[in-house]
Amino acid sequence: MPNRLIQAARAIAIEKGLLCVTREAIAARVGVSTTQVSRLAFDHLGGGLESILSAALAQALNSKDYPYLARVLQTGYPLDEDLAEKVRRSFPTLSDPLDCPPYGHIWRASYELARDKGFPSATREAIADRAGVCKSLVSYAYGSLDAMPGRMLA
Repeated sequence: MPNRLIQAARAIAIEKGLLCVTREAIAARVGVSTTQVSRLAFDHLGGGLESILSAALAQALNSKDYPYLARVLQTGYPLDEDLAEKVRRSFPTLSDPLDCPPYGHIWRASYELARDKGFPSATREAIADRAGVCKSLVSYAYGSLDAMPGRMLA
């Protein structure tokens, strides 16, 4: 079962980015509760979500899983420079920090909401729903709520 958690974390990271790997996302992917994810991680890996991500990184490094390592590079995590260069050449868009989900999803969702329904409809809640992230991540991506409209226009 712990290997299923690790594989789910790797798949979510490749599809959506490392910041989208949450207990909830892993639980939904594996078909268990978030409590079970935590319990299994602590029992078999010695920690919570961080232990799942550490194990996923170790597996990706051993198997040279370039798509996962590209997502790791997006976060600024330091990898061996030769390996990092190979990953960047193999997956340039996945390793580009500017395209790092979920921020790319957030900005895209903001633009689509403003375009489709008008600028006032692009609320923090609506953006979070459309991007598939939590509201606090929308706030983090844009800064304060006062700064959000200006940053959306930028």
